[in-house]
Amino acid sequence: MPDSLIAVRDGGFRFDTHAVTHALSARWPRATFTAATGRLAALSAGQFDVNDGAAPFALVEVDIEGQSLGIDWTGPDILAAIVAVVTGVSGFPDDGSVVLSDWALDVVPLAPHMSQDEVTALRG
Repeated sequence: MPDSLIAVRDGGFRFDTHAVTHALSARWPRATFTAATGRLAALSAGQFDVNDGAAPFALVEVDIEGQSLGIDWTGPDILAAIVAVVTGVSGFPDDGSVVLSDWALDVVPLAPHMSQDEVTALRG
């Protein structure tokens, strides 16, 4: 699976695990969250298994400080859908301080409430 990263480049915004859980579960009701345990819990809050009842088509890891979401995805449409959902969480900033890497040739800023088509267009 390819990897991409949504990260807070600067500013005070942080990804709240509960808000991300709610957003992903609203779109994919069978998505599950597993909290990190042991030594991994010092780095990661845990990981979402995003699926539609079959095999997972994306894994979304939340870093412990809420500054990034690491996403392993099976297809570009899946990543675009996840990014669109995540940009809809409450308080998502509109100042370009949250970016997506490993998607386009350059790191691209994200905006609140992006559509899947808008995310796809960022790829160029």
